[in-house]
Amino acid sequence: MNAPLVSTIIPAYNAERYIRDTVDSALQQSFSDLEIIVVDDGSTDNTSDIVAGLSDARIRYLKQPNAEQAAARNHGLSVARGTYVAFLDADDLWKPRKLQNQLDVFENETVDIVVTACDVVDERGAPVACDGRRLHRGNVHADMIRDNFFVMSSVMVRRRLLEQTGLVFQTGIQGVEDWDLWLKLTETAQVDYVAAPLVSYRRHGGNTSGRWDAMFRAQTKTLDNLDRRIDASTRYTSAQKRALLGISRRSRSYLSLQYGHWLVLEQRHDDARHMMKHAADLNPFALRNWWGMLKAAIRRR
Repeated sequence: MNAPLVSTIIPAYNAERYIRDTVDSALQQSFSDLEIIVVDDGSTDNTSDIVAGLSDARIRYLKQPNAEQAAARNHGLSVARGTYVAFLDADDLWKPRKLQNQLDVFENETVDIVVTACDVVDERGAPVACDGRRLHRGNVHADMIRDNFFVMSSVMVRRRLLEQTGLVFQTGIQGVEDWDLWLKLTETAQVDYVAAPLVSYRRHGGNTSGRWDAMFRAQTKTLDNLDRRIDASTRYTSAQKRALLGISRRSRSYLSLQYGHWLVLEQRHDDARHMMKHAADLNPFALRNWWGMLKAAIRRR
């Protein structure tokens, strides 16, 4: 059997509510030379039965004991046969020309990763908003340190890049394992994008991005690892290292600010004031940090 041009990897855990629509959105692509690898991460609902009911030879269903999304994606990568790998979360949707438009960009042999713009939908699939992330092209490492502007379900990467670097998704940092991998890949990879919103990102209560305590710890660990790589790298001059570490510090400030705002909403006021002060210490020129501290203090009264 000839290898497909594109391998689509869908990690799924108790995804019975959305998995049919998600897989259908991959099957209905205008580009058809693909395999769809659904990695069931130990689901206890009807995910397996729903996938089994989708009769298309391009679907490959794998089951593993429950681990986490990073392990499920790595499992999919280990069996992927395509020249390109596209990631799709089990609750998101692709527009019909998503893959074809990205493949058109990959005709430039210098491009390693292509992403697309996204829109946001609710639990029923109704549009909510545009995602609003600013996309970047070329050498985007500094931009990626500032903000993870890749939406997972928009990413397509040359498989040879992953094979040459030996990089996979790191476990133990659930919720930011994608950012960690993009930070590593963009040290050398060239990135381009399609400006059209070709992915619908579903926002709902089950998204891992809503678990703020664990998320902040994982973000901090990811930036700690990044700083160590920058310090140890022979790729950068001393000036470049200082610049990148400065961007990392400002990113920490912004993430601390976000976390502090969440703590305010949770009425954890002492924790919020501590986090806002930490954000301001990291980036004292960002007045919004001080406004956040004031906001936390006001809410405490």
